[in-house]
Amino acid sequence: MIRLLHLCNDEKFIDTAIDQFERLQNVKSVFVVCSRASIKYVKKHDVIILNNRTKVQNFVKSFTCDFVVLHSLYVSLVDISKIHRPIIWNSWGMDVYSDVSASRKKAITLSLYKPLTRKFINENLSFKSRIERFLSFLYKWKYIRSLKRVEYVSTVFPEEYDFIKKVKKNVSFFPFRYINIGDGVLNKITPIAFKGKYVLLGNSLDLTNNHLDILSNLESKKEHMTVIMPICYPQKNKKYKDKLQEYIKTLTYVHVFPIIEFMPFQEYISHISQCSCAIFGHIRQQAVGNITEMLKSGAKVFLYRDSFAYKHYTSMGCKVFCIEEDLMKRDMFDALDERIKLKNKVIVEKDTDPMNYMNQLQSFFDNL
Repeated sequence: MIRLLHLCNDEKFIDTAIDQFERLQNVKSVFVVCSRASIKYVKKHDVIILNNRTKVQNFVKSFTCDFVVLHSLYVSLVDISKIHRPIIWNSWGMDVYSDVSASRKKAITLSLYKPLTRKFINENLSFKSRIERFLSFLYKWKYIRSLKRVEYVSTVFPEEYDFIKKVKKNVSFFPFRYINIGDGVLNKITPIAFKGKYVLLGNSLDLTNNHLDILSNLESKKEHMTVIMPICYPQKNKKYKDKLQEYIKTLTYVHVFPIIEFMPFQEYISHISQCSCAIFGHIRQQAVGNITEMLKSGAKVFLYRDSFAYKHYTSMGCKVFCIEEDLMKRDMFDALDERIKLKNKVIVEKDTDPMNYMNQLQSFFDNL
């Protein structure tokens, strides 16, 4: 029996992970959720909730396990270096990517922001952040040092693993993904029949969505349309949320429906299933679940050409569109050919097939 101690934040993906690990044979998992506030996203009851880093540290020291599983590097780098167990790291975009101007350099450094978004960031840069930029080498040293005990890592895109190997050479691949293995509502979305000009823009309030730049591009088309924009999390980006809400009031042609409060899953699905187009402005890996489901549903998906997602989905054979070129064409809202819809659907369903995926995950632990 392999004993795993999972450390995670209160995030909406964690219930999916719990479902998966509960179904594994000869694997015993204990999930510890660290949250100072009341739990909002994790709905599973069989978890341990700790409200500060000291309690997490003490629990890790006292708990007997074979591996500690980190669901993102959400804990401080100092705390990670103190974990005296082999670590399995389920990487997220936030702990793998950093912007070229960021003070905290990580495994993959890219230019994450388009001009209007970068302008907002620079105008609102705190004094502390400006100082940290001069000390970026120190964070990179801590980052690399914190990965010392990481023996396995999972990545959303296979291409990301190659970059992490450059930072941590002796790390092996862990075939874990946050895939819904139950009969989730998302799996039941049928190809979209809606012909209106509804657009899904982004997946969160994270600045890596580049909302300002994309809204500006859409407004320049001078074509009336409705944009559904989920900006209900993360809650810490209040200044950015205020900026977006101010900006959309200045638009003439683009009517934006911002989702500013976290809503029930079924209600969210009812909103996005009205969208015949979906635009994701991330350069780094992000919003993969949303992209996958929109491709399955038959929507047109627009991505930046220099994004990881564009390279990944085109290499798989999916038909996706380029923000730089295709977004400004007059046929933006024309429905996809049924053969293309079916091809996209078949590709992404094969890639996320729950049975095949769980067999891979079980095989990993059987051979560990």
